[in-house]
Amino acid sequence: MFIQFNHLEDGSLKELPSKHVDTGMGFERLVSVCQGKTSNYDTDLFAPIFSALAERTGVGYGSGERTDVALRVIADHLRTLVVAIADNVVPSNKDRGYVLRRLLRRAVRYGYQVLDQRAPFINGLVPTVARIYRDVFPEVAQRADHIQRVIEHEERAFLRTLERGVGLFEEVAAKVEEGGTLDGAVAFKLYETYGFPRDLTELMARERSMGFDEEGWERARRVHEERSRVTGGPAALNPSELEGLPPTEFLGYWEGDAAHGLATQAEGRLLKLVDNEYLVLDRTPFYAESGGQVGDRGVVEGDGFRFVVNDTQRVGELVVHRGDLEEADLARLPERAHARVDERTRRDTMANHTATHLLHWALKEVVSPEANQKGSLVHPDYLRFDFTLDEPVTQEQLVEVERLVNEVVSLNLPVRISEMGYEEALGAGVTALFGEKYGDRVRVVSVGELSSELCGGTHCRATGEIGLFLVTSERASSAGVRRVVAETRARAWARVQALRQQTRVMSRTLGVAVEQLGVRVEKLLAENKRLRKGQGQPKVDMAALRRQLLAEGELVGDVLLVFASVPSCDAKRLAELADALRGGDEAVVGVLAASGERPPLVAFATRALADAGRVNAVELIRAVGKGGGRPDFSKGSCPEAGELDERLARARAAARESLARA
Repeated sequence: MFIQFNHLEDGSLKELPSKHVDTGMGFERLVSVCQGKTSNYDTDLFAPIFSALAERTGVGYGSGERTDVALRVIADHLRTLVVAIADNVVPSNKDRGYVLRRLLRRAVRYGYQVLDQRAPFINGLVPTVARIYRDVFPEVAQRADHIQRVIEHEERAFLRTLERGVGLFEEVAAKVEEGGTLDGAVAFKLYETYGFPRDLTELMARERSMGFDEEGWERARRVHEERSRVTGGPAALNPSELEGLPPTEFLGYWEGDAAHGLATQAEGRLLKLVDNEYLVLDRTPFYAESGGQVGDRGVVEGDGFRFVVNDTQRVGELVVHRGDLEEADLARLPERAHARVDERTRRDTMANHTATHLLHWALKEVVSPEANQKGSLVHPDYLRFDFTLDEPVTQEQLVEVERLVNEVVSLNLPVRISEMGYEEALGAGVTALFGEKYGDRVRVVSVGELSSELCGGTHCRATGEIGLFLVTSERASSAGVRRVVAETRARAWARVQALRQQTRVMSRTLGVAVEQLGVRVEKLLAENKRLRKGQGQPKVDMAALRRQLLAEGELVGDVLLVFASVPSCDAKRLAELADALRGGDEAVVGVLAASGERPPLVAFATRALADAGRVNAVELIRAVGKGGGRPDFSKGSCPEAGELDERLARARAAARESLARA
């Protein structure tokens, strides 16, 4: 190809200052020339993979055009998968991870439909690729076990989908005339009901020379979204409402020693109020949600004006405060206002954000240097951290992670904030997160000599402000990604106190010293197993269970909060237990959960509390999962068993807020 002109939008050709010839002679074609082959696929880059495929599938390269296409697709996609996973990319549903997932699924489908492979087989080819590229990409051989596990996990998951979906697709496709179009609504049902990906449906339709009904798919998708949509929420902000406003100046980082350095207050000019719900100032101490950290809450006040901020978001270069207008003369809004962030919430958020950085460091120290961040959520109540790992973190490792982080907390190490050039920061070994966008100048957050990351969030001045760090759960988030949830400061301490109280109650109930609880529980489990085997489900002492739950409840004013998991109860017994709890003299409100993959739930409240509108059991059940019922009694289920504790804590917080408002 002779490169001579630049083709402009108006169709004219402008001669280039430098002209050259593009031969298209890439690496694989050079190898073909050097080895005297007429095809890239006949070179040493592919031949070992085809040999390994022949051993596993019984199909040799050159057996026929249809099988050769399948073998070439698998070999080509395999190389991309292996190198990308070695570079810490994992198949997912977004960004480059989605590209990887599509490549793997395409390879699996060819193996399934053309080579008759009904079990995972692609992962077994990884050592062959590692040998081919051992001198170019040594990381592949070093991480071969990890790469195989990631690919095998994806293969197994997609093969289950294929087994369901291919048969259904064949039934649907058989009803379409030759050269016809696959109905979009039917294709959407394959996706929505059976999890069969749209891109795969389109590809299989094209292979049969069938068209794909885009409009029908979109109509079906909109109908599905409309049915699923939760009504009654506030209308979204139209960005055109903010056109022409100057950028917001953020003032919420540490400032000297004022208020112990916590910049939570500032004067600002009121630029715009939209729908009495969105407020924009020219300068603000409110942090807008970004980098995993949620937006600040607080209040903006002026002359005859009060706006309660429930959330803060960024729209372009503007910081938008979202909340409720409590007081204002809309005909004459004040020119200036005083913005005040809720200080306790900010301190809790900062502690959780600094703890997130320490958690990242500790996981690399204890679990694996390859435990790289894949996502996070920094909330005032808790922190959530996703990281790359293809196996569960052991209990011993979690204990050591907690110990390391709390040791750093006790040392009260300084948290230093600095600014430098992006390239300079990378050269200094500062951690940057893939997918985040950084400017030429970046903000670096360093904790002692342990952790140094690019971060725009708000942080403690020293690690001692974290107070206490406590891991509350660890589970899988997606293929090759684990999730840790943790708490700090007052919430962590409250959890410790609750656990201590629970331990004391168990000690009294079982009649043994705290140190002997483990032994006693093991004996009870063995006895329970024997009873289940011999006599079926053992009876539950409902009266004793009611007394125990009331003893463990949290007293808020005149109301006792009972939020607990009760593994010994099924859905029916949960309802009986809830009736027993709300049928006494105490004012009680709570949520109880049984065990299982989708734990049954009941939410309840004393009739007087519900009738007075102080709490609503329906709202509580929906804070934990799905369900409905009456204001004093509601039933449902939790969709994620691994998140049960976190969701119960959220419902407990909702109950506190409801009682406080009433």
